[in-house]
Amino acid sequence: MNIHLVSAVVALSVVSTQIAAQTFPPQHWAGESGLLSLGENGQVDLSAADPMDILRIEEAFIRWGLYYDEGRSDLLPSLFTESGEMVATLGSAEPIATFTGPEEIGGYVDATLEQQGDQRRHSITNFLVQEISESEASAMAYGIVMVAADGLSVGSSVVYTGDLTKGDDGVWKFERLTIAIDDYAGNLN
Repeated sequence: MNIHLVSAVVALSVVSTQIAAQTFPPQHWAGESGLLSLGENGQVDLSAADPMDILRIEEAFIRWGLYYDEGRSDLLPSLFTESGEMVATLGSAEPIATFTGPEEIGGYVDATLEQQGDQRRHSITNFLVQEISESEASAMAYGIVMVAADGLSVGSSVVYTGDLTKGDDGVWKFERLTIAIDDYAGNLN
């Protein structure tokens, strides 16, 4: 296993222990920290956008959750560009871990799943395109992560933000996917 992956998993465990004693996170933290940008209803001009592109962008977010839940790190490369990043934050805009490239992201998921020991189900909600052109887009969604271990419970709530690029094949991939965790019940791993 890559030493950077091990370090990141250990860092996530340490941060979760340190944060457990705090009231966390503060209200409106994602917007106030600049991680999430909301405008007035109708502000984003979607008239020139292909409706299928919007659906394919939403599909990328949904597939992230499905691939994670089913342990399909072999499919993760299809979600990211070669230089794509996955950034994790916990209750602030400051990254606690950053992974670059499909293989490193897949390795992070594999390492996390090895330690996890429960079944998770991501529910992607409140999807919103914030900007879109023919080949680039920014979008966001909320996520609720259900955990089945000793019964079913809400494990976390998440704000996902993504910058995506449309390839020549028409597939939208993440240049950057930020997983901003509000807080996590129990162990972060």
